[in-house]
This record gives sequence, structure tokens and C-alpha cells, in this order.
Amino acid sequence: MRWKDKWRLLRWRSLEETDADGTWLSLELRREATLAASHRKPFLLERVDWLERRYITPGTTLRRLIDGLRVPHVPGFACGIGWGLALVAGYVITELGHEPRINLLAVPLLGILLWNAVVMLASLILECKGDEGGVPGWFRWWPKDGDKIDAPTQKLRDHFRERAQPAGMILLRARARAWLHTGAALLALGSIGGMYAKGWAKEYRAVWESTLLDEPTAETFFTLMYGPASWVFKVRIPLEEVKPMHRTAGHAEMPSQALPWIHLYAGTLVLLVMVPRGMLAGLALWRGGQNARKVWKTLDWPGYEARLRRAIEGGGEQVTVLVHGWRSGEEPRDRWSAAIRERLGGQVRLEFATLPAGDEDEFAVSWQPANPTVVVIFNAAATPEVEVQGDLVRELQSRLRDHIPGGRLLALVDTYPLRERRSGESLAERLKLWENTLRLGTDGVLIP
Repeated sequence: MRWKDKWRLLRWRSLEETDADGTWLSLELRREATLAASHRKPFLLERVDWLERRYITPGTTLRRLIDGLRVPHVPGFACGIGWGLALVAGYVITELGHEPRINLLAVPLLGILLWNAVVMLASLILECKGDEGGVPGWFRWWPKDGDKIDAPTQKLRDHFRERAQPAGMILLRARARAWLHTGAALLALGSIGGMYAKGWAKEYRAVWESTLLDEPTAETFFTLMYGPASWVFKVRIPLEEVKPMHRTAGHAEMPSQALPWIHLYAGTLVLLVMVPRGMLAGLALWRGGQNARKVWKTLDWPGYEARLRRAIEGGGEQVTVLVHGWRSGEEPRDRWSAAIRERLGGQVRLEFATLPAGDEDEFAVSWQPANPTVVVIFNAAATPEVEVQGDLVRELQSRLRDHIPGGRLLALVDTYPLRERRSGESLAERLKLWENTLRLGTDGVLIP
């Protein structure tokens, strides 16, 4: 599945997970979409296609919400401009000059090769050391919200960003590396093009001059420099012309034809720069995709699909719901029922019972579970304590498994009262505390 489609799935999933009451997308429409795609494959993608064909039109609230869930990316035109500049830079750095001579040691081949060797070695080490996606802090860029939005919409965008950021940043970093490798290859291509383009309209001759190299050393240097390209592309190095090509003070040189040297120059750049850079670009994309897919799997897509299917499946499972920390008559059972059925299936039957606050120990000791699935509801506005709520769920889970092997205990933390008083980091810290308090004593914590 393409990442474009994966982001579509995550947008819809984020919307449904933050819209437990069905304000934006009713629960009935969700079940209808699940039923329509239940026998198609891939199920999740077919379900999203069905929803978008029928209920997403330009200008609607749903359309604006979905469009507001953005993943960072570099526009294609920006990539094209960068690569175009690399080509131009490669062309410019040939610097053949206006005289009909090419000084083989002045051509920037050695510098290009040394620089690329260092960068490619560092890149290869980074790609092969098994970096699983730790993204540097300076790279954690994300599209800014350019408009003022209400609290529910901000909650939706935060929910999406939290789940999309790990894989999205890994992919963006991998594509940035691949972009740089491709740019380096194009710079080399521009340099090759510059050599041939300038030789098209003028006959160039090859010479060399150096303070450090004598003629035997120059022959060795040219053999090492152009040897790989000569062997691969079957272009002979005219070493017999190295001595006559030597331009020194008081020595009238006999310049060689430049074309064989241009061929060797181009072949060397292709072999030692363009091909390795292309391979490293492919490696960066492959490794980035592999690491991003590992992160993607941690989002529990099979569990999400199972929850969707349970909303249309029959069975009528009996579920015990224990309510803790609510006054009689103030229990929003409709809200709880919707959240529980979203997780366990639309056909489950719920039996509500009160778990008295202050008498938790006595209740847990005398409790006789009757159903294999039990949900304990807590009020997020209360402050969770390991000695109270934590010990309570552990004792209930132990009692449940003693009486019904294979039974499961879930905790539902109702966040609605808390959200009326808190937001931002304060809200997130309280919800995280609830999760840490309950997760070791339950088979799952639901925080809608």
C-alpha cells in the first residue's frame, strides 16, 4: 500500500477515534461504511474509498477536517529547482576557460571524487548501522496551523500528529538523503555535460602542468585516476602522450587530442559518483520505508479493523460494566455505551453496576463475576492513585481470572468532565497518569 493511502487511512481513523460521540461522522454512517466494505479487500482502504465517495464533498466540514490533517513533505517543484541548480553548478565548475586547452590537472575531477568518497562513506555508515528512526530534534518540522481552530479540531489534529509524526519524519529524512544523493549525481552529470558541450563548438587539446608532479608520477596518477573507467568502458588511457603533453616553462608542449580524456573524465564520474550515489539514494529510500513500516505496525491496524467489524457483527455478548466515582443519577450511560460498543462491537449487551467509592476493598473481596468481559469506568477528573485505582483493578482482574479463565478486564476513563476544566499539557499529563496507573492491572485502557 502506498504511503499516500496510508495517510488517508490514518486521517479517517484519527477522526473516528477523537469523535466518539459521532458529532462529525455519525456512528450509523460508520457502521454503514463498514458493512459496505466488509467483504472487499483491502478492507480498510475500501472503507475509506466508500466514505469519501459518498460523504466527502468540497466545502463540507468533513472535507475541511480531513484536509487539515497534513503530513510534512517537500513540494515537487522545490526538488526540481534544487536538481536544476545542481546541473548548472556541475556545468559551471568545469571551467575550461577560453583558450583551446584543457589542463587535465586543473579539471576539478579529483576534488569531486574525494568529496563524494567522504560523503558516501559517511552515508553508508549511517544507513547500515540500523538507525530505527531516531529523528534529530532540529528535523522535527511539522506543518503549522495557519488558521484559528476550535478545541475539538485541535484535539483531532494533535491526535493525528502524534500518530503520524514518527513514520512521517523517518520518511521525510530518508527522502531528504535520497534527494541529496540525486543532487550530487546530477552535479556530476552537469560537469560531464559541460565538458562535452564546450568541446562541441571548439576543438580542445589536452595538456598538463604541475609543480609537484614529474612525468613518471603523472603517468601513475592518470593510471590510478582513470584506470577503473578505462577498464569498465574500454577506453584506453593514452599514457604515451603524457610526456609530450607536459607544459613547462621553456618547453613547447605537443598537446594531445582532448576527446579520449573527456571520455575518461565522464566515465570516471559515472562509475565513481553517479552510480554509487544512485545506489545510496535507493538504499536511503529502502531503509527509510522499512523503518517507517515498523513504526506503522505499532499503531495496531489489525485491532482497529477488528473494532470496526465488531460494530456490525452479532453475538450479543454480555458485558459487565462497573461504575466507579460517579454520583447516582449523574451517570452518562449513553456516552459510555457508545464508547464500549465502539471497542467491543455494536451488538454487546451491557449490565451496569455501581462500584462504591471508599469500599473498594470490600467490594473486590466479595465480588462474584458473571461475565467473561468486564469494563470498569473511572472519572478522569479524579486524581488516580496506585494504592486506590491501581490496586482495585489488579484485585478485580485476579478475581475475574480465578472465576472465569480467559476473562478480560478493561478500564474506561471518561475524559469529558476533565476536558471542561483542562487542556493542553495539563490534560495530557493527567491522562498519562491514568494510563500508567491502570495499564498493569487491566487488559486494556480506553481513553476516548
